[in-house]
Amino acid sequence: MTDSITQKTASDGPRAVRAGEMEALRRLTDIVFRPLMPEQYPQLFNLDNCENLRVCFDGDRCVSHVGMVQRHASILGCPIKVCCIGAVATDPEYRGLGLASACFHDAVDKAHADGVDVMLVSGGRGLYTTNGCQHAGLHYRVNIDSGSEGDLHHGITVEEATTQDMELIRECYRTEPVRFTRPLADYRFFDQSGWAMNSPAKFLAIKSAAGREFLGYVVIRNPRPDTAASLAEFGGDRDAVQAALVHCIQHYKLKAINFQVQDTDAAMLARCRESGWEMKPCAASGTIKIINMQQLMNKLTPLFSERAEPDVVAALECSISGNDCVFRLGADSVTINRDDTVRLIFGDHEVGHSVLDGNSGPTASLLRQLLPVPALWYGINYV
Repeated sequence: MTDSITQKTASDGPRAVRAGEMEALRRLTDIVFRPLMPEQYPQLFNLDNCENLRVCFDGDRCVSHVGMVQRHASILGCPIKVCCIGAVATDPEYRGLGLASACFHDAVDKAHADGVDVMLVSGGRGLYTTNGCQHAGLHYRVNIDSGSEGDLHHGITVEEATTQDMELIRECYRTEPVRFTRPLADYRFFDQSGWAMNSPAKFLAIKSAAGREFLGYVVIRNPRPDTAASLAEFGGDRDAVQAALVHCIQHYKLKAINFQVQDTDAAMLARCRESGWEMKPCAASGTIKIINMQQLMNKLTPLFSERAEPDVVAALECSISGNDCVFRLGADSVTINRDDTVRLIFGDHEVGHSVLDGNSGPTASLLRQLLPVPALWYGINYV
């Protein structure tokens, strides 16, 4: 039985799903996850994205899948290309045959061919961590419980966003220093699904009470009385966001709200500390894999040239040797393994620059100046 299955599945995948096979893919996600998953993630499960849905078939039966969405992003002004991996599934009857691994490697190969720099994976199981995906990012998880002191700032209103508000929200998100470069389709997909980061969610617009001027927004996930809700994302004036969070606790009768703040968001972190809210260091959501290290380093050069002398930055070379990354400055070099390189590039609260311990030459000194760079936060781009 096993040999027969292996022969069939190996002969039909991994490959892109075909338009006429979307229902077969739905049957797989129904079995492994839940019904209606394609409706909850239309940004992933749509006909225009078929090439990024990598599958294995046994006859007319979809037995394994790795989904991918590709987007552009900006890290402190530097444009990069990312892909988001989600809905990774194998039919229970076909597990143990390496099908998910085959689909995952196929997605990595396609991402590399498509010019992707970084892969974001909404999970951290062995399939990912053994293939270069690592927890990284200098984020903080903030928790506000209903008993926490906070200034309500009665000078704001918080209401569900209207169509007109969404235009302002899109412009607001574009001012965030670390963000996805979102096409309008991403917001339309949210309108279709009403889901963000694996949960029903809603956009709330924050405005001044007097002039009704737009100040910012939050995306709150499934707020229900006597529960702890979380934010999928937020943007805009940080004083307004701070006030809106306290408002949400009171308005929705929540036990708590929790959310993540990037380490580069000094304004929001300061307001969290001033309010006495609980803050714990954490990684960005899911895991991160670097698809093309040399290309990524080149794209980050404008940022690096603000952190160190441009001529020194221009002299820094980066190459891949097996599962290691070699950084070189003239005759001096530093070799770092694949997993530690992810932590070095995007930061790690526990490891940090310690991956450079034992290296005191000019290359290591420069890397300490240049790195880490901020890790992206999904928000409504989660799959």
